[in-house]
Amino acid sequence: QGPLIDIERSEFYLREGERLAHMGSWSLRADGIFDYWSPETFAIFGFDPAQGIPTLKEWLDVLRPPDGDRVHALIRKMFSQGVKGDIQYRVEHPEHGQKTMRSTGDPMFENGVVTRLIGNTLDITKQEELTQELRRREAYLAEAQRLSHTGSFGWDVSTGEIFWSDETFRIFEFDPKTEITIALIVQRTHPDDRQAVQQVIERASRDRTPFALEHRLLMSDGSIKYVHVVGHPSTDEGRRSEFVGAVTDITEQRRAEESLRQSESYLAEQEAELRQILDLTPNHLYVFGPEG
Repeated sequence: QGPLIDIERSEFYLREGERLAHMGSWSLRADGIFDYWSPETFAIFGFDPAQGIPTLKEWLDVLRPPDGDRVHALIRKMFSQGVKGDIQYRVEHPEHGQKTMRSTGDPMFENGVVTRLIGNTLDITKQEELTQELRRREAYLAEAQRLSHTGSFGWDVSTGEIFWSDETFRIFEFDPKTEITIALIVQRTHPDDRQAVQQVIERASRDRTPFALEHRLLMSDGSIKYVHVVGHPSTDEGRRSEFVGAVTDITEQRRAEESLRQSESYLAEQEAELRQILDLTPNHLYVFGPEG
């Protein structure tokens, strides 16, 4: 009776583990008949265990098109070629609506022939929703950075690793595949500003203090950009050596300010010339009496 109790305990742990992980296991014979579905497999697909294991067609019918055709094609390939399978697809759950699943399976051989597939299916709906939400937020952030000409960065002082957002790469006009280093940043800096930039970097690296500076970039085509950079140490206790910050391209702002200064200077010169002309013009006073 001891071994039997051990088997029952193992089965309980297996069922409970599958329930907590939202993962079911199954076996599909070469004749297209499922000969095993775990309790959790019924639950994640919404089939009633009292009705027995569904046929392959009944199961494929709950998959959203064109995912059903993709899954069926993979099953045929696994049987004909003896390859492993790993696929993600969507299903229509009778109670919970659309869900996302990931199934993996291995072929079982007898005398060199695939006789069945054994695998498991994981309900990844929550993970997929979180992934999609993260992608949406990343897209919103990237668009906001593009519109504001502000990129973000991370700098791990202890390892020297530097992480840039897409907009930061665009500002510095480097290929996104480029490995960013302090030396490369200094090289892109205008020669007249390099010493100041290096001093800020050294002080931040040494003292782990926030920094803010404005400097120029000398681009590969000889043009000049103005950037404003701010950074502060990470508040994460596990990342005390890391800085996070932002880089804003303020070139248009500086050009507008310069244009305004030139306009003001021109107006001042025009005003001075006008005053000089007025000062040199004789003033005459005429008095007219009655005629005659």
